[in-house]
Amino acid sequence: MPADVSEAIVSINPVTDIDQPCDRTCVDASSAPADLHKKLEHQFKQREVPARISHYEFDSAITPTFFSYLRQSCLDLRNYHWGVQSFVANNLARRYRRSMLGFLWGLVGPLANLTIMSIAFTLVFHQEPVRTVSYIFSGLLAWSFLSETALQGSNCLVVAEPFLKKLSIPKIFFPVVSVGTDMINFLLSMTSLLGLCLIVGVKLKLSILALPAVIAIVAVYNLGMVLIYSVATVFFRDLPHILTITYPAFFYSVPVFYPLTAIPPQYHWAFYCNPFFWFINLFRRVIHDGCIPTSQEWLVPITLAFCSVTAGLFVLSWKDRSIIYRL
Repeated sequence: MPADVSEAIVSINPVTDIDQPCDRTCVDASSAPADLHKKLEHQFKQREVPARISHYEFDSAITPTFFSYLRQSCLDLRNYHWGVQSFVANNLARRYRRSMLGFLWGLVGPLANLTIMSIAFTLVFHQEPVRTVSYIFSGLLAWSFLSETALQGSNCLVVAEPFLKKLSIPKIFFPVVSVGTDMINFLLSMTSLLGLCLIVGVKLKLSILALPAVIAIVAVYNLGMVLIYSVATVFFRDLPHILTITYPAFFYSVPVFYPLTAIPPQYHWAFYCNPFFWFINLFRRVIHDGCIPTSQEWLVPITLAFCSVTAGLFVLSWKDRSIIYRL
């Protein structure tokens, strides 16, 4: 018998592959039956490991392509759609928990801003009240959706640290939940504000039917920005504080409460380079002007939304494996 088989026999402790009883402390090649020799020789050959291994490759070293990551993210969102609905409902309930007004606080803020601006422009600048309310409302509605979603969503991955460290859950889940929560809150507030505008005499035309498409475009843009902000916040925790300062400054750089015609024509290019201008213009054309936006007014926001969500998914796929180590 070969010596390597004998060594294999001696190393077995205890022996469980034979029918006959065997002393677990003294197993010798000479005293073992012939069938045992064959079994052990077969097992030894099956378990033989190559003496030379030229390359090791771990799963963590395998980086998926962007398109495979995008496909997997879509599959994950489809599999976790029930979780998205549950988290959105819980976030809305927790946001207004134990408050006296509850959801009405989502209406009080925009209504207070709308009232103050309308009074100021009506009394100070002697503008027509109904026309002023309609103009400011359409711009303020879009701006509140853009700014609140970005500010609330920039911290979503950091807040979700306990879930990410304990559960195997896709990281895109939490930005989608954050955008979904703010979109539902925005829809409820918008419905209430539209009712109030009808009461004060604002006339809505059939162009309002295009409002769901406008909201969908802005929501896609918001998702892309939240993906970028939330990943950047994991590595740079000061970003939410910077956004809290910069977004109010951007408020005055877009025509929310003043018309673009009040700006000299030679400076209009600066507004056209501002992505917020195009989304606010969509809301204003549908609500205030009462007409369907032109092809250019549709194409630019759609392009911006596509570029935003593509960039956000690329950043998330790039830093997906390192996020958990920086939380």
